[in-house]
Amino acid sequence: MGVMHEYHGCKEDQSRQGDGANELQMKWQKPPAGHYKVNSDAACFKDGAVGFGGIMRDAEGDVMVATCHQIGGGFTAEEAEALAARHALVIALEAGLRMIVLESDCLKLISHLKEGKRDNSSFGNIVLDIMEIGESCTSLNFSHVSKIGNVVAHKLAQLSHSFGEMRVWIEEAPLEVMADVRNDLFSDA
Repeated sequence: MGVMHEYHGCKEDQSRQGDGANELQMKWQKPPAGHYKVNSDAACFKDGAVGFGGIMRDAEGDVMVATCHQIGGGFTAEEAEALAARHALVIALEAGLRMIVLESDCLKLISHLKEGKRDNSSFGNIVLDIMEIGESCTSLNFSHVSKIGNVVAHKLAQLSHSFGEMRVWIEEAPLEVMADVRNDLFSDA
């Protein structure tokens, strides 16, 4: 099975509705008052590199932090998604955000995080690392969203291929994603 096939297999089937524990949100939604929504996504590139994207927004939908980062490949799609979530969570904590809703379009990742599921694998170790990092949060919840609701994080992951180093934007996002940030706000109305 190729990496791209595996990557798309990690993403949810748009026609599938989640069970109660993993309800699928079709569009981006604002977090509760006082919380920050941290969306993350990964992108796999033809040269084998993996990109991470993350966007952190407050209850008004305002961008607090945006980030993208690229690393060498060799990861499964699920590991890449988990590493992207870990990266976004670390950046959010470094920015002082403590009441977090961590959101991804990778159902397996969100399911493992919600259930506190631990398995003896690279993916399982990354999930465990996310849970341990999350202990620094005042509040940490996990949410599964469709690819449509995770467009900004996905575009940031793709944008990482344009940079040779990690990028972090404070209280702004790159112009390449601002139209999508605005679209999320209007779709949430």
